[in-house]
This record gives sequence, C-alpha cells and structure tokens, in this order.
Amino acid sequence: MLTGMKVLVFGVFDRFHEGHKNFLRQARTYGEKLIVVVAPDHIAHKLKDKHPQWDEIRRVEHVQAFDPEAEVVLGDDEQGSYEVIHTYVPDVICLGYDQDVLGRDLEKKMAQGIIPTLPIIELRPHLPELYKSSLIAAHIEPGA
Repeated sequence: MLTGMKVLVFGVFDRFHEGHKNFLRQARTYGEKLIVVVAPDHIAHKLKDKHPQWDEIRRVEHVQAFDPEAEVVLGDDEQGSYEVIHTYVPDVICLGYDQDVLGRDLEKKMAQGIIPTLPIIELRPHLPELYKSSLIAAHIEPGA
C-alpha cells in the first residue's frame, strides 16, 4: 500500500460476491484511501441493458459493509461526466479485467483534457467463470 495515495474504482456491484471482494482487495493494495464509485440504478441499467437485481442503496451498503474504511459513493447522474474524478481527485484508477469500454472512455477524456491524466491499472480477474454477476444472477431466484 502506498501511503497517502487515493485509489478510485467504478462498478455496479450487483449481488456483491467474491469477485467483487477480490477486485476491492486488489485495488486497496495501490493506495491508502479507497474510493468506490457505485453506479446509480439508471446508469447500471444503461450499462447492462437490464435492471440490477439489487437497488443502488443495497449495493452501496454491501460494499461499505465489506470495507468500512472505504469511501463508498454513488456515481454521477450523467454517464461519462466523471464528476467523481474532479470531486475526489484520485492518484490512480483501478479497473476490472472486464471494464475495457470504461478504460477506453477514461483514456479518451484524459486525452481531451476533460479529466486529469491519471494512471489506469487493470486488475486481475478472480475466477470469472464462477464470480461474474451475470452468471450468479442466472443461478439465483429473483428477489433472493
């Protein structure tokens, strides 16, 4: 862990599971302060083309319970505005192995000077054949 460094991560965190926990543990190794940006319901719906199984409040609560020292916040109302980056001014952004579209958008906005240029670190997957929200949702009754 690098003293004083702020790490920012983005995610939906639907049906919070071991893959999410591993993602947050990896991100935490890159800095002292972890800022977790949870996608609001309407953005999660746009990203996944379906409504999340858990609402935004439940998703925030599960992430916060897992890592009480993290600052867990709801993401921007407008997808791609990245106000959270201007608000929290991270030193590094960590992305999951499956967040390549987000990574390309962040790099584009950095190149355009819309957001500050920051290192982006892609984290390793953790058993994606078992711990992926879409797979887990397919094996669990709705409302569980």
